[in-house]
Amino acid sequence: QDNDISLPSEGWYAVTLPQSGEVSFEARARAQALAQRAQAAAAAGKHAEAERAREESAAADPTCLRLALLGEYLKSLLGLRQARDCTALRSFLRKKLRPDWPAPLGPINLEEQDLPHASSVTEWWYLNCHFEDKAGRPHSAFVAFFRAVAANDAKGDKIWMEALNWAITDVRAGRYLQESLMHKDSPAVLADMFDQGLVTKDNMIRKAYRMVFDKKNVPLPDRIFPDDPVVHHDRLE
Repeated sequence: QDNDISLPSEGWYAVTLPQSGEVSFEARARAQALAQRAQAAAAAGKHAEAERAREESAAADPTCLRLALLGEYLKSLLGLRQARDCTALRSFLRKKLRPDWPAPLGPINLEEQDLPHASSVTEWWYLNCHFEDKAGRPHSAFVAFFRAVAANDAKGDKIWMEALNWAITDVRAGRYLQESLMHKDSPAVLADMFDQGLVTKDNMIRKAYRMVFDKKNVPLPDRIFPDDPVVHHDRLE
């Protein structure tokens, strides 16, 4: 087995394969043991014994048999050179790119993956919803929170910059309330971009923006965060 290939986990099979209904813990454990015995027998060339074990496993819990058969199939497939050299298959089975990222193949735990990732350099979170207030009036809302690495400090730790954009719409009143907030270092970063001509080469526009940036402000409707944002790594808050 190549180092850059990862076979599906049992968790992936559990969420991918059709379930066989309510199965007792004892029946599932027996089915798993029989499926493992079938795999071992097949590997040893004891095909009759393997077939009997498969049949008993299927009777106890068909899902366990499908799991075992898929595992056998993938291992046999990877034994073929043509399959190992297949870019699509290797991409399908490749390991996760970073330690705190989910693997391309397998279940995704949103309670874990919705949180900030230490290995990322840019991340953002969106929330869109419709709701009613206490009086039953309809509203809609959205929130977009961004964070990106601006630089690294002397220790090599990441220095983050955040931005927040949110709005609420009062449908019946036709009112729209929104706010766009940026990091306190945004004026300096934007000023540097303008000075390098990365945004516009029009000198009049650059001077106008420079006047705003020199006051440590950003053009409206954007504003600077009144306080430093706090990003938790163990919960979304």
